[in-house]
Amino acid sequence: MAALLHPRNVALVGASPRPGMATTVLEALQRAGYPHPVYPVNPRYGDVAGLPCYPSLSALPERPDHVVVAVPAPNVVEVLREAVAAGAGSATIMSSGFEGNEPEVAARRDELQSLLRESGLAVSGPNCMGNFSAPARFMTMAEERVPIVDRGTVAVAGQSGGIVMAIYRSLWDRGIATEYALTTGDEIGLCSADYIEYFATCDGVNVIVYYAEGLAEPERFAAACRSATGAGKRVVIYKVGRSEGGREAALLHTGSLPGPLDAFDALIATTGAVRVDTLDEAVEAAEFLAHAAAPRGKRIGVIVFSGGLKAMVADCAERIGAELATLAEGTLATLSRQVGTGGSIGNPLDFGPPIGGWLERYLECLRAFRNDPNVDVVLVQDELLRGPGSSHKEAMFAGLDQMLAAEPGIPVALFSMISHSVTDYARDLRGRLPLLAFLQEPAKAIRAVDAIGSAGARYTTETKVKRT
Repeated sequence: MAALLHPRNVALVGASPRPGMATTVLEALQRAGYPHPVYPVNPRYGDVAGLPCYPSLSALPERPDHVVVAVPAPNVVEVLREAVAAGAGSATIMSSGFEGNEPEVAARRDELQSLLRESGLAVSGPNCMGNFSAPARFMTMAEERVPIVDRGTVAVAGQSGGIVMAIYRSLWDRGIATEYALTTGDEIGLCSADYIEYFATCDGVNVIVYYAEGLAEPERFAAACRSATGAGKRVVIYKVGRSEGGREAALLHTGSLPGPLDAFDALIATTGAVRVDTLDEAVEAAEFLAHAAAPRGKRIGVIVFSGGLKAMVADCAERIGAELATLAEGTLATLSRQVGTGGSIGNPLDFGPPIGGWLERYLECLRAFRNDPNVDVVLVQDELLRGPGSSHKEAMFAGLDQMLAAEPGIPVALFSMISHSVTDYARDLRGRLPLLAFLQEPAKAIRAVDAIGSAGARYTTETKVKRT
């Protein structure tokens, strides 16, 4: 994994002056500012993009550390044999052509699997779209729309390059930097368990987002998720396979045959992993976990500034099956003293319009929710500002962030009334509020928090049982 994500050099097999996968990878490495040697390899050319082009891996001036394979599928095994002979540490196979049950394809796949077992070469793919490592400034993703980001706290990986890139871009849009992004393809080489095991050891990674089709080693996958949770990191999983059509599409895509979703849920039930049903929920969960502490359970407290939103939240919670906490009598008494005309006591709490020295009263209401033994997590209505001009909102955000720093405990997240775009100003503002999660739209926010809290409750219960 170190050679895969922190290589000391990169060899591009199949490089060409003509537009193609290897050429795009070379451009991506240059765009990322990769600081180590890059060696185009193709016996047909003397140079590619101004770099010397070598006839073979054995002709390189040093041992290849990472080999990008962008040749037709029938030639892949031959290239990897040469890579092993040359002492390569890792490889990414961009080539497709290993999916399906045709005799020729099956034989090719078996030959590749046998070689990888014998050699121990760390391989991502085949049929993938490259990888990104922020610490190494290493980018082999053949996708110009993926922005190069600085060090982050989230690792994203999965069997669909398009989906991994979409998650990566969406997190960037929300102001969340990604430490690693891996497109794992058919997973004939390294599999999901390998990646999650590695991320669990990375000091800079707090959240792992994984898109899974099939699982090569289910028990190892569950153990890896459990290890990550035990190390203080949370795993968010988007798994296909709910429908027969979805399972058939996954089989055609990466050759993976997903099992039924209820079997997968049983597999990860006590690992602490959070399974979500949409990519939006995956991003919301990552947003929450990248900034807020994981809740101990799923009982939700909600504070809003709108009677209409109070009704909307109640409807959303019932439709989703989420649990709105039953507030203690002492909490209700505190809220009654703090909420003025236009407000409505209960959960959700309608605080009323924020006027007339409201901030201190609002913070006291929030403290009351966080001190209530029946509340595991608090959602508060508000959204990132899209431009300057609202000093009282910025003051509220700063006050919330300072409270959470001084009074750790029950996590808090803000949520908007409706989904919205995130501006450069908003991204800059959220960078100054490291302890605040900003979720979008009530249903997505409640679904994400309910999934996170439910996973945490099952993991906590399982841990207590094992200790007993």
